[in-house]
Amino acid sequence: MKKTLTLFALLSFLLMNAQFNPGTVYLKAGDSIKGLIKIRTFDGIKYKENKNSEAIIYYNSALSGFNISFDNELIAYRLKTVGNGFPRRMALESMGKINLYSKSVYNPGHTIPGGFAGGGMSVGGGSSTIYFLEIKNKLLRIGPKLKKKHYNYFSDCAAFIEKFNAKDLRKTEISEVIAFYNNKCE
Repeated sequence: MKKTLTLFALLSFLLMNAQFNPGTVYLKAGDSIKGLIKIRTFDGIKYKENKNSEAIIYYNSALSGFNISFDNELIAYRLKTVGNGFPRRMALESMGKINLYSKSVYNPGHTIPGGFAGGGMSVGGGSSTIYFLEIKNKLLRIGPKLKKKHYNYFSDCAAFIEKFNAKDLRKTEISEVIAFYNNKCE
């Protein structure tokens, strides 16, 4: 009975996770199309014009981004290339003079063989959010928090410098820092 319930719970989760959500697809060619979108794990999305239509796969190489609605919350994703790498799907957090993007990453940690009771032990795993700034069409990796060296990007704004010197801006609140800069310094 336990195995049956576990299997049922697993299948229910997979079916719920396999939903298409309403959104807009932005193609590199400049076109945009509205319909239903499902994010693929590794590369691109699946797109349907409506519930009954056939799914079309759009790979990252054909996309500039997409907006998708989850539980009445709109999330904007853009495909950005960092350095000479491949395009990465990033959430667009804020737009303005400086655009802010985020990417969730997961680190499984390290396994120590033997560990407690000979069963092994994992250390140092977890997830975090890495931030990127887009300034004058150049994408810069910031990491999980702002560092003092990053404040040079905001030096053209007296209101920002005043707030920074008064220690009213926290380096872990990147969204608030960028929102302040974009609102007060454009």
